[in-house]
Amino acid sequence: MFRVNTFNGSHYPAKTGDEGQAQNNVPGTSQLVIGPPSSEIPAHTNCSFIGSRPAFYASQTMVEAIPRTNIPPSLPKQYQGFNRICQSLRHIATSVNWGMIGLKSLRPIEVQASVINGQLHVSSNFHSEHIQESLHFALTRDTERPIPYPGNRKSKALVEESRNRRHVAKLKENFLNQDRFEVLKQNTISEIAKGLGCPVENNLSRQELSEQAIAALHILHKVIQAASQAKPSFESLIIHPPFRDASLDDILPDGINQTMHAEQNIQKALAGDKEFQYQELIAKLGLQEGKHVIVPIAGKYVPCATCSEVESEAKGVDGLFDPNRGKFILHRSTQRIGMAFWDEVQHIAIEGLDADQEKALAKGIAIRDRFYEKPEKLQASHREMVEDYSFDTDSACSDDSTL
Repeated sequence: MFRVNTFNGSHYPAKTGDEGQAQNNVPGTSQLVIGPPSSEIPAHTNCSFIGSRPAFYASQTMVEAIPRTNIPPSLPKQYQGFNRICQSLRHIATSVNWGMIGLKSLRPIEVQASVINGQLHVSSNFHSEHIQESLHFALTRDTERPIPYPGNRKSKALVEESRNRRHVAKLKENFLNQDRFEVLKQNTISEIAKGLGCPVENNLSRQELSEQAIAALHILHKVIQAASQAKPSFESLIIHPPFRDASLDDILPDGINQTMHAEQNIQKALAGDKEFQYQELIAKLGLQEGKHVIVPIAGKYVPCATCSEVESEAKGVDGLFDPNRGKFILHRSTQRIGMAFWDEVQHIAIEGLDADQEKALAKGIAIRDRFYEKPEKLQASHREMVEDYSFDTDSACSDDSTL
């Protein structure tokens, strides 16, 4: 278990993105910037800096300055090999999201999930204290009647309604039906043996990859089985509440939310306990020091522009997911990048950017400042973006008709 707090002690009234827009400024003419200034910033720059750690916070005009290419929703794709883990994590994220709306009439906005060291780790942008009961609610409701996929793929509401029902049903079929679970495992093993759906950069044999994938599937099976009972248990489910800076509460303009996006909450927690986690994992898996441990992660949506920037930096030199460090490898089944959100303070998980705290802070500040000063240098720059919504790609029927 991560040695971190897993429950959100403050029940603040998180807003969910439907509020009116507010300007990224304070009274006067200065621009409000979250976190300390860069050591390279000119002294005359007209900015007001608040908070002790960097966060992305921009206006709609600044976001629209990022050069993007709009595309229609992607066609369905096959999820194979290790990507089947990500697909199941995506089903869990959708189920929690759907369950929270149905049970509590709350929108978490995004939910992301990962399997690390024998546990399912889940976080949401908002309302994370309701994740457990929302998952139980989704797993115990009748979802047997499928909703046909809409003819209009550009309708977010229709696509969301269809996929919510489909993902919950798929999650229950794959992990509450033992025969289907066995087929899922066998297909995963077979596909990895063929090199299908494997992490691009790793130093593992295909046998070692298969063992990590099957271990992850068994954890998901254990969690879903336990969460679906009349009296559910959540011993192997770890919740990571979104980080927030209470010192900003009385400073931010009215109507401005602050949060750390779901995937970054999980990555922040892992970074804070990485050495213990790695040593325990390689002992469990029978791996030599320096062998990679795969960290699959997925959500209802693809990573937004800010989260993609943070993950790219975390894969760089001395980052949490730097392959040359011989520790952890982040694995997503998609390379797509979602939109950037304006008028929301998005805290940056600097803990995963570098092992050295000062360098990590500097890298976080550099990420923040790229959005303001050099949008053309962002990972999202000139990348395709689904103009209608940023759902992760639908799955196509693969060769195995049972899945």
